[in-house]
Amino acid sequence: MNHSHLSPEAEFRYFLTWFREFSEYEKSDFMNILIQWLLKTNEAHLNGIESNCSKPTIFHCRMKLFREWSSKWNDQLRSKFIEKLNELDPDFVLKMNEMLEAKLEQPEENENVEVAVKDDIEKIENGLTEMSVNEE
Repeated sequence: MNHSHLSPEAEFRYFLTWFREFSEYEKSDFMNILIQWLLKTNEAHLNGIESNCSKPTIFHCRMKLFREWSSKWNDQLRSKFIEKLNELDPDFVLKMNEMLEAKLEQPEENENVEVAVKDDIEKIENGLTEMSVNEE
């Protein structure tokens, strides 16, 4: 399916549908990505991602789409997204808010850790690109 023609509202609905399917483990990974999205940074740590990840999962593909799609969402849609997540899973949003507050209170993290996480994300995204090229 070609997702390039979807409206932001359609992207929003797709992702809410996917969120309903996430395991607790995936929700934990998504929470890290969501916090970075709210902070408007690119760093994120995903549980269970190895530095030599050559076969990304559907979840990883969805996270890549979330990053692409949500970067274009306006503030109103961003707020609505958090509201809908809260309706679907209030405990998730409560924990996310607690983690977000803690993150905002922390001084800048160790640069070496930041670089390692960015390297892991780049490897995943490169794997996704390779996977899509091989599928064509």
